[in-house]
Amino acid sequence: ILDLVSHRLQLIKKNSLSVSHLSLLVPRLRTRFDEVLVLNFHDQSRGGPHADLFCQPSLNMTNMCKAIRDQGPTPHTNSGVNLDYSDLAYGAKKAGLVDIDSDERMVDVANAAHIHHRDALDSIPFARVCPPSSEIEQLWNFSLSYELEFFPETDVDDMKSDFETFSTVKLCKVDVEQTLKVKSWQDFFRGV
Repeated sequence: ILDLVSHRLQLIKKNSLSVSHLSLLVPRLRTRFDEVLVLNFHDQSRGGPHADLFCQPSLNMTNMCKAIRDQGPTPHTNSGVNLDYSDLAYGAKKAGLVDIDSDERMVDVANAAHIHHRDALDSIPFARVCPPSSEIEQLWNFSLSYELEFFPETDVDDMKSDFETFSTVKLCKVDVEQTLKVKSWQDFFRGV
């Protein structure tokens, strides 16, 4: 992910990649259609993305809107996958700390590492490798620009807070090398 973020930012700087396909698509659609609606799927204020879509007065979908609202909030289904423990297991294998000879064994070792981290180490935060702060700042500026272009009512303070949390968790990966220097992790992988 670190390489992807860096590569995308470089392409955007060189103008060979649009910050957003919507920035190009929406103006083109507006030349052909009277109403173009851009929805923010992260905004839960109106009941989530489905309610936001089906409860637009211009669509006149009152029964569908009522059914969606009666159902309650839509669960967030795109939450991502934590690869920290798989990365650690793979790093331990490369370092010769553990034998892993199948995908099933990799999953077992990663799950055991997760349990070890949670139970034996009280989930002490990992050292993490993150993109340089200059790239994080660029990504924030692009994100803010895009968000305000389509959703000018966005609460910038809330968005900044969410972005700061996201950027230190989702854009960073566990520092496998540093973690595997810790004796308790070495002992764990040797014994698993």
